[in-house]
Amino acid sequence: MLATEVKTIQRNGIRFLNCDYFDERLYGFKSKVLIKYNLFDLTSIKVYAPKGEYLCTAKRVTETHPMAKLLGDVKDFEDYKQKIVKQKQLKKKTVESVKKYLETEDIKLLETQMEPAEIQAPFKSGSKRVQTLFKNNSEKYEYLVKNDPNNSWITEFKRTKEYKLLYE
Repeated sequence: MLATEVKTIQRNGIRFLNCDYFDERLYGFKSKVLIKYNLFDLTSIKVYAPKGEYLCTAKRVTETHPMAKLLGDVKDFEDYKQKIVKQKQLKKKTVESVKKYLETEDIKLLETQMEPAEIQAPFKSGSKRVQTLFKNNSEKYEYLVKNDPNNSWITEFKRTKEYKLLYE
């Protein structure tokens, strides 16, 4: 007899007992599901829709080191590469299946929205402008000199050691 619990599918799959479980049929879902599991065999769990229909059997996946690309050993880096390739395959598969149902204008709009764009966040003031996040203060300085030369951040930055090292 299998025990049952309600869980939410997250970006890494289903989190259960401090482990992640994933199957490619769960890709794109962000909803609640029923899971059935056997405490004597936690290598996989069975996933059901809230109404009870079977979706898939999700297998336990290993966690990837967050800095595997930079700090990890060969094993961590290979794990990272395999997971990135799998994500790209799932994304491509999804886009291809959506293309069958949409017109070409809609597809172009969808593809531009899916491309990684600059990370933007609203200013703290009530203005309608957006603030672009920069990799470092030097990039921010260059951007503001061109686009907003009267910004008070520039005068503050000119007083720092970083500015003096880079621009003087």
